[in-house]
Amino acid sequence: MSSIKTANVKFIGRKPLLFDRYTDNDTKLAPIDKVYWFDNRAVIPQINIYSGLCAEVTKSVAKMFFGKKAKPIGMAISNQLIIEEEFIPLTNDKGEFFSHENFERDFEVLHHVARINKGGVAIPNPKERPSLPLPWQLSFQIQFIPAGDVTWSVMQQCFEYLGVIGLGTYRPLFGGFRTEIAES
Repeated sequence: MSSIKTANVKFIGRKPLLFDRYTDNDTKLAPIDKVYWFDNRAVIPQINIYSGLCAEVTKSVAKMFFGKKAKPIGMAISNQLIIEEEFIPLTNDKGEFFSHENFERDFEVLHHVARINKGGVAIPNPKERPSLPLPWQLSFQIQFIPAGDVTWSVMQQCFEYLGVIGLGTYRPLFGGFRTEIAES
């Protein structure tokens, strides 16, 4: 059995981060409520990072970069990777948190018209989404057990690939980042 790797992973935004937190199909949220908040801070839930790495239905690293091996690679990542924080705070480049009280100062509300295909007809769907401009970043601790096809170097590459896909909504036009990994 391989030894457990521990590391600090840091995502440094290269593109603004666009939010559109999903509740259900009937609830209309104000822009401030489309951001993920925990303890009054803007956050990215760990489940969103797992989804970006190994989801089977939406854009994910496993699906977009591993072809026929996508499903076993995704399963391996979800089994071998532990992200220690459940909610990962977003900060600016000075390490300052983005707070609920400063939403209007820190975020920009973008107005777009999405198109929904219904029966071959593109139906306009106006959207208001909060965008977090640059600079933004987040840092979290991981534990990783290298095994099989997902070695430590493959896991590091997966985080790099996730930066190409991005976080948030309307990717990859928004949410792109670069990754720094420091083993501990």
